[in-house]
Amino acid sequence: MQRQSFLRLYAWVISLHRASRSRRSAQATMIETSASPILIFAAIALFLVLAILEIDLHRDELRELGLIVGEESLAPSLVGP
Repeated sequence: MQRQSFLRLYAWVISLHRASRSRRSAQATMIETSASPILIFAAIALFLVLAILEIDLHRDELRELGLIVGEESLAPSLVGP
């Protein structure tokens, strides 16, 4: 009795493995396609904007850790009246 249930379980696992292998080959063809250069440029630009905003948001903490040195003050000629 146990042997038959083990063989059924084994057959089920093998069928799942074969099905996943065929799915993997279908996904491999999708991976080979290249991304659009405009999409890559937009992703990099958005990442840089996010990095700049995060650095600006946490400037005091970064200065305390010593990762930002110097004063970033505006020149007096650029300040308004």
